[in-house]
Amino acid sequence: MIEFITSFFESDEAKTLCTSTKKMQITKLVILFNRDKILLGIVIAILAFLVSNFVGPILGKILVTVGILILINILLSLFASYKLYDQSDLYRPEMLFREIDFKEEDQVIFLHASFDPISRKLEKMVNPQNLKIYNLYGNRHEDEKSIQVSNRLFPPHPDQINVDPTNLEDKSHSVDYILSITSAHEILTQEKRVKFFKESKRILKDGGTLILCEQIRNMNNFIFFNIGAFHFVTLKDWESATEQSKLKIVRKENLTRWGTILYIEK
Repeated sequence: MIEFITSFFESDEAKTLCTSTKKMQITKLVILFNRDKILLGIVIAILAFLVSNFVGPILGKILVTVGILILINILLSLFASYKLYDQSDLYRPEMLFREIDFKEEDQVIFLHASFDPISRKLEKMVNPQNLKIYNLYGNRHEDEKSIQVSNRLFPPHPDQINVDPTNLEDKSHSVDYILSITSAHEILTQEKRVKFFKESKRILKDGGTLILCEQIRNMNNFIFFNIGAFHFVTLKDWESATEQSKLKIVRKENLTRWGTILYIEK
């Protein structure tokens, strides 16, 4: 673990963070959303350093190591957030969907979970009259005070609709694309995720596509986000949900070390 962290901070990616002048808008929101956990980690690390001065040398070294690892983990999670949310194409639909030739008549759904930095950008790519903005109703963030801050930075679309992802009101065989950007993991149970995929299958036209952009609960995200990785869904569960709903994952791409894009077709 220590060797991995050391080699990582010597990498070109780590140097990029130090030299980049790009605004860290979304990373700042990540800090805001997780400020209590970050402050708790810093307090525990400081206490470990202080207590290490009053115990034996072996226990003291253990406490110092624990404190250093806690601080490194905080820095790793912020670095990964910056690379994925602010520097990648995740919230740049003109790049994320550059291979898709949206047609004037295409019916498109954009699904988010009380955080929408891209719907207005999508309106430049998709006929706004055929673009529906859906907010997952009942997601775990919608009542947080920090959402009020993010909404000031990225105001909700005036035409967004709160939806139950297991019971969509769209007509069967009526939608060409469903774009789910870091939102579907807010469907909190596997049973409901399967229902969401079945609903997606129902409303998609033949040959229609669901594009799912998510962080996956895997070793890489555990290393950088620690227990925060439990917030995400495993690839196995995503694959199982698509299989049970008779959909098919036709392509999988990595978006930095921490993001995954699944192209799912009917």
